[in-house]
Amino acid sequence: MQRLQLLNQRQSEAVEAWNGVGTINAAVGFGKNFTAFKCIEKALESNWIKSGDKIFFFAETMAREDTLWKELELYGKGLRNMFDWRFYCYQSLPVEERQLDIYDEIHDALTPKYMYNIKNGAKYKIGLSATIPKNYSIFRTELDYKDVNKVYSSKKELEEGDESFINKGQLLDKLCPIVFVYTLEQGITEGLLSPFKTYIVEHTLDVDNKDLLIWKSKKEYGSESDYYNKRARLKQNYNLPFFMKQRLGKEMTLLLYELPSKTKLVKNLLETIGGKTIIFGTRLEQLRLITDNVVEGKNFKELVVKFNEGSINTIASSKKLKQGITLEGIENCIIVSYFSTFSDIIQQLGRIVRFVEGKVAKLYIIVTLNTFEEKWFKEMQNMYDEKGKLEGIIDLKIADYISSKSLLRGTR
Repeated sequence: MQRLQLLNQRQSEAVEAWNGVGTINAAVGFGKNFTAFKCIEKALESNWIKSGDKIFFFAETMAREDTLWKELELYGKGLRNMFDWRFYCYQSLPVEERQLDIYDEIHDALTPKYMYNIKNGAKYKIGLSATIPKNYSIFRTELDYKDVNKVYSSKKELEEGDESFINKGQLLDKLCPIVFVYTLEQGITEGLLSPFKTYIVEHTLDVDNKDLLIWKSKKEYGSESDYYNKRARLKQNYNLPFFMKQRLGKEMTLLLYELPSKTKLVKNLLETIGGKTIIFGTRLEQLRLITDNVVEGKNFKELVVKFNEGSINTIASSKKLKQGITLEGIENCIIVSYFSTFSDIIQQLGRIVRFVEGKVAKLYIIVTLNTFEEKWFKEMQNMYDEKGKLEGIIDLKIADYISSKSLLRGTR
């Protein structure tokens, strides 16, 4: 079957599964907005909605608004003029009555603040996401929900079997349950997405450069290794007050997010791999040292346009480019630093697997050995069941482990 025919078939299956209220959980490149427009046509044909009705589109950022209007013009077959469309970020809490809501990246809305839009929304609801795994109860939160009106912070009661507490996946079941799933793995297997390979770049703390300022108040200098390991030893002191251990942990984490040796490593990696590359990191300060093309605030649209046109080959972001944005021709993704979050790595993978004939995308993950980061990397791969128990490991298709020493020498 031709690729386009297969894609249309899968989209039709999603529309058929949607029956007025439900979430379509499909991998990047599936055409979720197009599928949502087809769901609206189904609602119109079923007399659930009528011409002139209000349709609200919710998204995490305003950057999605331009994409919505463009795709409505391209794929909406007159839907733009047929209905009264409104665009809102999840931070908005519109109280107007409307007949149908679309929730882009609906997992972003499952918070105490934002879920108001779903709970008090339209009668007909279309949820869209690319990052809820098949067993989507994996998405646990620091705040668990006793019901959709009140929020509690006790995980203990949930884990002890108190059924009055629910997690994010169960909350989604209440408000806009998943009705269709199309995974990243399915997309690659069926040829709707490009395959990828993962390379783990094993980085080590620098021991040679002693010019890193450790204690600013005492003007004490040392290497990255000195800085990190001194705090690790202090943190192991059982007599140390809890708040001091927290402070030491924060200092160790900040160091990992801003390591000078890692900045140098990533710059060498960029020169080695070539091609259009997206870089994700936790700290904007470090990303600015790696490339001039860091997305932050007002330069968002400008950099995305330049990248898609090919006038720049590198673009970097902390959060803004993880989801909901189409970036053309990406060949590589470098993850410089991260939290131990399953959804992040799925979103970041989604940036590079959009289909291009013959492309094999490459994901590079920097792991600093013998630090928190090595632990985070292992946790990031873990999948959990609805009770929080370990179920399996994400298949990152690891092709090779690369020594940072070879990259710093300019070789592979």
